[in-house]
Parts: sequence; structure tokens; C-alpha cells
Amino acid sequence: MLATRLSKHLIKCGRNHPGNNMVRCPFNNTHVLQSSDLKTHLGNCSNLKDFFQLTNKEYVPSADPMAGSFDFIECHENWNDEPEAETYNPQLYCKKNLLMRNLVGGTPSQRREFRESQREKFKDLLEGKDL
Repeated sequence: MLATRLSKHLIKCGRNHPGNNMVRCPFNNTHVLQSSDLKTHLGNCSNLKDFFQLTNKEYVPSADPMAGSFDFIECHENWNDEPEAETYNPQLYCKKNLLMRNLVGGTPSQRREFRESQREKFKDLLEGKDL
């Protein structure tokens, strides 16, 4: 059984078997045991430590657990000084390269005209003509 499904399974089993004398651990709901074993379990429950850390006023975890754990590395590269690059134009790319395109949403006559223009474009590109 997957660990993520355990809680759902335990709830369903509790509904299907109401008189089986099983109780849940107050520190972890997935710990289900006989009521006679509860005191023993509470003494050595693995989640007891977590409960005491949360209720202890002296134990306060730092707000940023990564604070002070790394050194600052100075970088001499300035990305704002990069040369200006031309923006990508997908229409221009499609016009100058052999790409199979399909017109969606047009009338049958518009789709036919589009296919014809694509055939002419492919013919011109294969012959080496500039568009």
C-alpha cells in the first residue's frame, strides 16, 4: 500500500470495523493500535519528540534555516551590458523555413488558398529563391 493512501485506508477500515477496540496515537494519526497497548506506545512513539519540540517555548527554529550557511560570491559579469539581440519573430521564421503549417478555423476556400500558398513557398525555398 502506498504511504499516501494509508490515511484513507485507516478511515475506511475504522468505518467497516467499528467494534474492534482500536485507538489512534495522539501524536500521529497513522499509528493505530489496541487500546491496551496505547500506554506502552506513548512512551516510545517516534513522533513524541516532534510534539515536544512544538510545545517547548525555548525551542524556536530560525525563520530562515539557510541564513548564514553560504558565502557571498562576487560576480563581475553584468547581464545588462549584453549586446541587444533581435526578438524572435515566429511568423518570419515560418516564412523563411520549411515548416508544415495548417490553417485552423478558416472556410474550405481559405484553407485551399493557404495550402496553395504553402506549396508555392516550399517550391521557392527548394529552388533557392529568397522570400
